Amino acid sequence: MNLLFLHSRGLKPSVKQKNCWSVCPALILLHPQTNRLLSTDNFSAAEKLVSDLHKYVELRLEYYRISGMEKAASTTSFILLAVIVILLLFFTFLFANIFVAVLIAHAFESLPLGFGIFAGSYLLFTLLIVLFWKRIKRFIDHRFFAFILESIEEQEDHD
Repeated sequence: MNLLFLHSRGLKPSVKQKNCWSVCPALILLHPQTNRLLSTDNFSAAEKLVSDLHKYVELRLEYYRISGMEKAASTTSFILLAVIVILLLFFTFLFANIFVAVLIAHAFESLPLGFGIFAGSYLLFTLLIVLFWKRIKRFIDHRFFAFILESIEEQEDHD
């Protein structure tokens, strides 16, 4: 129920309603003494209070906006760096595989045999991954969640 309405009817607000004035500065305007202050020549003090409250809210909103932008920029830079590193690792892996296949081909003096043996080793690795899929997935999940928790703890310690 509106505190101003209660006061104007001569009713007393509950203890819970009285305590809300100390929690929210905007409710000070609803306090009965504020009406008395406004009726006298202290209107400039109330204007200053409203102005300060307005400036406080604006500054808090600006803080949250800047904080959100900082987190978005940090996330974007991490993703961009991760993509660059993954691309570099991919091309390194690709050319290293070609190099190994050529080495095997040179050892057997047959290009098709060298690339076939190398492709067969990849087929063997693929079969092993399929056979041990659940264990590998569980291991990766545990490592991933541990990394996430560590980064959250580091960020909390940093803040």
